[in-house]
Amino acid sequence: MNYIFLKCKFLLVFAFLCLFFVNRTNATSQSFSFSDTGQQLGKIADDVASIACGDMNNDGYVDLILASQESGTIIQLYLNDGKGNFEKTEDTFPVTDDSNPLWNFGIVLRDFNRDGLLDIGTVDAWRGVNIYLKNVNKGSFEWDQAILVPEVNEVKGIDTADVDSDGDDDIVFGGHNGIPDRGDRVYLNEGSGYFTDSGQKIGADVTWDTIFGDIDKDGDFDYISINRYGEHTSKIHLNNGSGVFDDTIDIPTTQTDDSYDVKLADLNTDGLLDIVIANSVNVNGENGTTTSKIFINKSNHIFELAEDTLGEPNCETKGIEVVDVTNDGYYDIVLGNSNIANMIYRNDGTGKFEKMDVEIPTNQNTAIAATDINNDGFIDIVVADITDGYYKVYLNNGGDLEKNLPPDPPHTLKSETNYDDVNLSWESGFDLKTPQNGLTYNIRIGKQPGGNDIVSGVSSSGTGHLGNALFYRIKGLEKGIFYWSVQTVDSSFKKSEWSQAEQFEISESYPECNPASITASTSKLIIKVNQSGEVTVTVKGEDGCRSEGVRVNVKISKSGKKKVSVSPESTTTDGNGEAIFTFTGIKKGKAKATFNAEGVEDLDEKVKILIKIK
Repeated sequence: MNYIFLKCKFLLVFAFLCLFFVNRTNATSQSFSFSDTGQQLGKIADDVASIACGDMNNDGYVDLILASQESGTIIQLYLNDGKGNFEKTEDTFPVTDDSNPLWNFGIVLRDFNRDGLLDIGTVDAWRGVNIYLKNVNKGSFEWDQAILVPEVNEVKGIDTADVDSDGDDDIVFGGHNGIPDRGDRVYLNEGSGYFTDSGQKIGADVTWDTIFGDIDKDGDFDYISINRYGEHTSKIHLNNGSGVFDDTIDIPTTQTDDSYDVKLADLNTDGLLDIVIANSVNVNGENGTTTSKIFINKSNHIFELAEDTLGEPNCETKGIEVVDVTNDGYYDIVLGNSNIANMIYRNDGTGKFEKMDVEIPTNQNTAIAATDINNDGFIDIVVADITDGYYKVYLNNGGDLEKNLPPDPPHTLKSETNYDDVNLSWESGFDLKTPQNGLTYNIRIGKQPGGNDIVSGVSSSGTGHLGNALFYRIKGLEKGIFYWSVQTVDSSFKKSEWSQAEQFEISESYPECNPASITASTSKLIIKVNQSGEVTVTVKGEDGCRSEGVRVNVKISKSGKKKVSVSPESTTTDGNGEAIFTFTGIKKGKAKATFNAEGVEDLDEKVKILIKIK
């Protein structure tokens, strides 16, 4: 009996493995192609191009916002008729006067004023960031704000996310040129779509692009900056939980790269966001030394360069898209190249990639986007073709691909309130193809069911704005009853219906916690040379409450600076009233470090620790 059972079990396992490998083989040999729709959109000048995709008029079809100088302005809006045909609107997008060329270096789409309609943010090299809000009454866009940073000669690369957990989306943009103040800038949304400077000047690189994502899965949005010309490494900037980016990590092997584009996605379905960076040829003119790169997130802020190479020697990749083109549930990579044919690399599900024999019939591109333009369940391509200076649309014929269907929404929504702070969580949505870790999410919160007035769920084409997190925190809400729901987005950017709305109530506001005391987690830290150790500083109020958002500074004794370094030198406390500092040994000896919290005026409340380096 046992022999028969084991034999049957073996046969079942064998049959499953055969089916699995047959499916993978079929997936590898999938046949599909792209056809040119014949459309010539926009006007590309000086080879500078940007593409953004989103449903701008809420008709269910993806529209295009293109960097274009057709009417002497920086961008143009093209509406989709549902079949993949685009028509330019009469909207005008003015910018500030400047004698320099109109060079757009990034477009973001988000509902900045939480009215349920996508707004537009652009970044121009010399005209700064421009915000255009959709006007409900007029049905057109109005120029809302121009953010100019005089001390930065050029700004490039923009992205948006709620960095301070107050419900509205903030922006980061790169300081590309302007020594000594060319650092990246973070501007905070006041709630109405108007942005104010957070006061941060992050780094001093030649930033070309930026992107937000929760790199370390701690519930807040970090961001990545990439650089041109091989002058600086690309970097991860960590959010301390209050919208302050005071810790920076270098991305390995990027020092000599000439990087143009960056995307985030969970490539190996382990629940962690991986990084894909588009590179051009080596900055020193050395042939065959630089390709686009994949960095696998190994957790604990460690990223490992993947063995897979993207592109070919001397390949000048100017844009990338990370999306499931083959409808097998895994994120593939599309390369937009300016000197050779564009390429698609298929993901085998483990984060390993193989170049596909699929032609995108154009090979001089400086921007590329991928989305389902005609809602047929297959990913289409939009490129900026600098051969004749137009944007072109290529539709996917599907071939023998399976049609992609929408995922199911999340379920089992839960809320936990702590005064005016709320922690929301849910169980994963479901998709026939995309693994659970590959699913991403949008959330909306309003004073009425289906409302977007507290947190807008309106998003552009792409992954969900929360990433693959199954939780969300919002703080500082007023008293009242709030309704919320969540939406699933699969790896081909297909969105589910919204989940059934749940509600929570804020009945009392969080009491103020003015800082009164400061303590450190240890009075003596022992580390080795070239090794690090952390010290947690806690700021409390008189009644023992934890003070959030208090700036804590640290100074190392003059003699100790040669023996130990510290990062950051200044930061703000998180929701637990804590600030974390990392000390790294330089050479053997002893050093003293002194912490002080702004607002705690008593000299006796400064905290000193001894650091011993072995």
